[in-house]
Amino acid sequence: MSRTTWSPIDCLPAAKLTGSGLLDADEHEVILWARGSGEGGVSNELRSTDAEPMQALTPAGNLANTQGKTWVDRSTDISVTITTHRILFQQTEDTTSVGVAHKGRFLHLSHLLSCHLEASMFKAPRILLMTVLGELFLIFRGDKATQNAKDALHNLETALRRQEWETAERLERQSKQANQTEQKRRVGVDAIVSRNKARHELAASVTESAFTGDAESLLQEAAALVKIIQKYVATVDRHEGSNNEDNDKLAALLQNMGMTTALRKTDFHGREKAYFAQLSRQLADFLRPKLKESLMMTLTDVYCIYNRARGTNLISPEDLLQAVDRLEDLKLGLSARTFPSGLRVIQDAALTQDAWKSRLVEAAKNGCTSNTVAHELHLSWILANELLLQAEQEGALVRDETSESLRFYPNRFEEWAKELKS
Repeated sequence: MSRTTWSPIDCLPAAKLTGSGLLDADEHEVILWARGSGEGGVSNELRSTDAEPMQALTPAGNLANTQGKTWVDRSTDISVTITTHRILFQQTEDTTSVGVAHKGRFLHLSHLLSCHLEASMFKAPRILLMTVLGELFLIFRGDKATQNAKDALHNLETALRRQEWETAERLERQSKQANQTEQKRRVGVDAIVSRNKARHELAASVTESAFTGDAESLLQEAAALVKIIQKYVATVDRHEGSNNEDNDKLAALLQNMGMTTALRKTDFHGREKAYFAQLSRQLADFLRPKLKESLMMTLTDVYCIYNRARGTNLISPEDLLQAVDRLEDLKLGLSARTFPSGLRVIQDAALTQDAWKSRLVEAAKNGCTSNTVAHELHLSWILANELLLQAEQEGALVRDETSESLRFYPNRFEEWAKELKS
């Protein structure tokens, strides 16, 4: 909601987003379909059909004060994501040169009474959403708008038919009741053994029901299957050093299945820009906590640890480069940097070269080497050496090279020259 207006998107409850603007999905929630806005003339609009203004909500879910503001019956340039639980509407607005404020509001599918497509030669394709809040139009414009509207409607109808949110709530209640009962009955090692047995029985039940049914039942069990597979992958990782034949068989099975929660390029049906933008956001969310300590990582390290985290659905080096090149444009707080040697890294966007030089000059007060800088700044030796060499080229540091080591010191020559002149 702006300072002077409010629109339909401001009248929906706020969604929890990651730092890069991706949906922080619930435990059993699966993303079914998404359409961005702004690239190639593609745009989406959420419009109210009611004559009366809708009631605005604060991010906390309270009624917002709209006194002195103008009601606008449509929210334009929004991104739309359909999950098994809700429809997510997102808008972004610039805040700083390196950051973007993400606004996400959602309509829970339990509040969606019905939906149908309205197509006309003289109007953009649109879906009429009959909700408990009133009638809303979801309008699609730009490339493949008609097909996108049909795809969105298909996914909405599928989600409404499955009602996965009710299944998730029931599973959560059953899990809590089972845990409470188990805690009352068993203690100590017996309780641990019992919980593990129950977990394995649940895994067997889910896999059997998923793979012996039709395609619809497989889709319904997808979220549970992915979580079970992730647990087994974690088990394999913990026993990676052991020569366990069962672990090798399980790893091979998971590799052949190719199941993972990460997005796939084929899911975007040729919309490569949308795929790389989504990949950039996922990459930023993945790297942000890791860069809090190390500050900078080489692309080689990023490629290895990110693909390891994705499991079996790996990305190519070319896809990684495309995603990295979009980090700065999307203002995700990270940026790519290339050293004179050609080494490419990803770092916090707030860490400019001047900021790095200040850190290095401080570290070199009493002389420093690549090893000491790597230790102090939590960097690899290669990165520390590259930073020192570039700072030397720019005149911030000078070197003292001996047969024993190469040390760097702050460049005081200009300061001394001024003192001599005075």
